[in-house]
Amino acid sequence: MLDTCQRIAAEKFAPFNRLVDVQEPRLENGVVVLPQCAYDAARAYVDSGMLAASQDYDVGGMQLPYVVELAANAFFAKAGIGLGGGGMLTVGNANLLLAHGTRFPSGRYSVLAGFVEPGESLEEAVERELFEEVGIRVRDIRYFGSQPWPFPHGIMIGFRAQCAAGEITLEDGELAEAGWYNTENLPTVPQKLSIARRLIDAWATEHGIVIDQP
Repeated sequence: MLDTCQRIAAEKFAPFNRLVDVQEPRLENGVVVLPQCAYDAARAYVDSGMLAASQDYDVGGMQLPYVVELAANAFFAKAGIGLGGGGMLTVGNANLLLAHGTRFPSGRYSVLAGFVEPGESLEEAVERELFEEVGIRVRDIRYFGSQPWPFPHGIMIGFRAQCAAGEITLEDGELAEAGWYNTENLPTVPQKLSIARRLIDAWATEHGIVIDQP
């Protein structure tokens, strides 16, 4: 079992790690779209039986010792270290920071998102990603909520933050445009159910509006 998991991690998960910098996850019609190798990795993981490795036979498990399950999953965690992601909503006064990614559908804007790097906290990841992507420093970073991520040891986590300083500057080529929006000029945003839309809807509710978009 350990040999099989090591092979799957090397063949199916490691490619995602290499591609994530150039093919980042994006939202299309409220659905997260990932590089094809990400779907291949998820399917290989499911087919390996690791979703229920330590569960009883009568519920579809393999009844492996828990320590074996942990050891096997360690291969996937190390091969796919960038599988944890988060979404951030930044508020400057009554304005909302939204961005249009280079791979987004035409006209759609969303909150900023990024990946947690090894050795940093979630709050540090929020600070770093916002500064790297748009040149904005933030404060008062607060946890908002989470959303399942289709891989082991990964989850999408949403945060809210206040703008502390900086002017919007697009740094790394991942974003085509970014700007501050208010209740009068909101662009098209992600569809409901995504954590990005939940962040935006929560902000809208606080400012007394309902976003009339699907």
